[in-house]
Amino acid sequence: MISQNTNKLNITEELLGISDIRVVSSEMDRNGHIIVRVESTVEKIPCRQCGKSTRPHGRSVICRMKHLPICGRPTFIEITPRRGKCEDCDGGATTTQQANWYERNSEYTKAYEKHAVISLIHSTIADVAIKEDLSCAAVQGIIDWHVVTEVNWDQIKKIGLLGIDEISLKKGFRDFVTVLTAKTEAEVQMLGVLKGREKATVTAFLKTMPKRLRRTISAVCTDMYEGFINGAREALGQDIPVIIDRFHVAQLYRKGFVQIRKSELKRLQKELSREEYQRLKPAIAVLCRKNPFSSADEKSS
Repeated sequence: MISQNTNKLNITEELLGISDIRVVSSEMDRNGHIIVRVESTVEKIPCRQCGKSTRPHGRSVICRMKHLPICGRPTFIEITPRRGKCEDCDGGATTTQQANWYERNSEYTKAYEKHAVISLIHSTIADVAIKEDLSCAAVQGIIDWHVVTEVNWDQIKKIGLLGIDEISLKKGFRDFVTVLTAKTEAEVQMLGVLKGREKATVTAFLKTMPKRLRRTISAVCTDMYEGFINGAREALGQDIPVIIDRFHVAQLYRKGFVQIRKSELKRLQKELSREEYQRLKPAIAVLCRKNPFSSADEKSS
């Protein structure tokens, strides 16, 4: 929970969703950003050269990374990693402790990077950049960092609903990447980001999934792109149902709705007098606002 006393906050490790850390302090700065200072509870620092345990050797510079928002406010985590010195290596090699929840020299935690990539589904780089207060180059950099050809399936316990979605990196729907996600109950986990959207790429990736995880797939959710549908069936078999994302179904309904509305307007303009047609305009405007398949509804579906 968060309890506010002036600009001091009480942020817990559970609220951050990060293990092996202790919250040292937390506060809200003048910009309304939440700043959480943490330290690692892991004592051992393996030598980067020989892998043996090192002895304490001070701390490195402060690392500050953007994390998942708390109560809608931008949240940043600060950590000053411990350093260790190896007594077995020539020259006494020093090593900076590295935690598993962020990458060295990254400006974002791993959880935040995955959040940014998942936010791109049914959206654009420009939209996510505005929403997350990032540059388009920063969003593109996060995507590039997460492009993979294989995944460590040992870290995945269950798939649930397997999502296959494409993201267009440029205007005009050019230069795609494919995002694969696993949804179990309310949790969405990113499995990987693939370069392009070719059937062969998706099929090859899914074929690396072990049988124990395939048995946990309830369904595959994707758009109407045959490459994704056929790739999933080829890699996972015909027994797993493939369903169409309601976002794309809504797009089709909306397209039909707009076509009918335009044709009816043209017909009414021809059949009605100018005065009668003008009287209908308010009702037409209300009908358009109540369109159940508007783009706003699509994005929230």
